[in-house]
Amino acid sequence: MSHWYAGWKFWPDRPKSEVGNAYRQVTWIRPYRPGPLRVFLALFGVLFTTGPAFLAFSILLSPGSLVNRLVYATAFGLIAAGFAIVVTRFFAIGVYVNDAGVRILTMRAMAVYPWRLVTDVSTAPRGHNPDAEGDRVVITVRDVGPIATPVRRRNMDFLGRPEPFDMASLAIERWWRDAGALGRADD
Repeated sequence: MSHWYAGWKFWPDRPKSEVGNAYRQVTWIRPYRPGPLRVFLALFGVLFTTGPAFLAFSILLSPGSLVNRLVYATAFGLIAAGFAIVVTRFFAIGVYVNDAGVRILTMRAMAVYPWRLVTDVSTAPRGHNPDAEGDRVVITVRDVGPIATPVRRRNMDFLGRPEPFDMASLAIERWWRDAGALGRADD
């Protein structure tokens, strides 16, 4: 019996060796996983997007005037495309890092700062209570000031899960300390 998939691998083999000092992370990575609530809502959004897309395709295949079908199919296609953009943007909200800098992506904006301009990464309490536990990750950028990131203790990624929030805030801070030192040494 022949197994046509026997040699197929999901990821190609990579050489198993230590990463040298010359290695630089150039792709943007999120140093934490999206939470289950965000994944569930994004999947629901994908299912919600399929309705208008299905209507657009079914209108194109239905009998009738070609002009009317194209107008209605275009309208539903644009609605489906708008939903797809919103769902994709919603799923991508977060903080991304690489060896060059940090990228903060919100629903309405994206900001990229090189590590050499970042002066501090810390957790800060929400509101004016200094005794409160750190609720969000704040990145302080030279000439801009403190920037509150979407990494918050009570957002969709960390709701009811304090350990992943602590791990994410430490990962961002560690990345700033390690990769930021590389950026500051390059100056």
